Amino acid sequence: IKYLSEFKLEKILHNLSKLSKFSQDSTRMSINGTTLKNLEILQNQTTGTAKGSLLWVLDHAQNSFGRRLLKKWVAQPLTKASEVNARLDAVTEILTSESIVLAKTKNLLSKLPDLERGICSIYHKKCSTWEFYQLVRTLTNLEVGFQALLPAAEDQLTSSLLRSVL
Repeated sequence: IKYLSEFKLEKILHNLSKLSKFSQDSTRMSINGTTLKNLEILQNQTTGTAKGSLLWVLDHAQNSFGRRLLKKWVAQPLTKASEVNARLDAVTEILTSESIVLAKTKNLLSKLPDLERGICSIYHKKCSTWEFYQLVRTLTNLEVGFQALLPAAEDQLTSSLLRSVL
């Protein structure tokens, strides 16, 4: 208060109702670039490459859009403990379960082209007819594959997060 009064700002504290959180609904932590750099989250400080960073240690993604999603998760971690625990339960189930549903899901997803880029190229009207056809065919095959897995997923999966994704 003494510091604020030096600048004639002590009255700010009298009306706390005008103060609000930066974000009321934020489910992700916002980490600034300096912190990401200092903690070597996305790249190391020695060479500036990903090797040796937290992302490099965690990245076992099988495709490019999985890598982008992991990068987003690492750079913007969840803030709610319940969501962190739900994700942890899902990862534990993926790593320890012998479910045929998870094996078939991994097989379906490992053969995918970069859907995110394909959809972006469609949105920006920069895709060829062949690329559009490939994307539509892939999405159709995914739908058929996941529809076939739904009944077994209800029985075999224990993680609520995994069941909601499938």
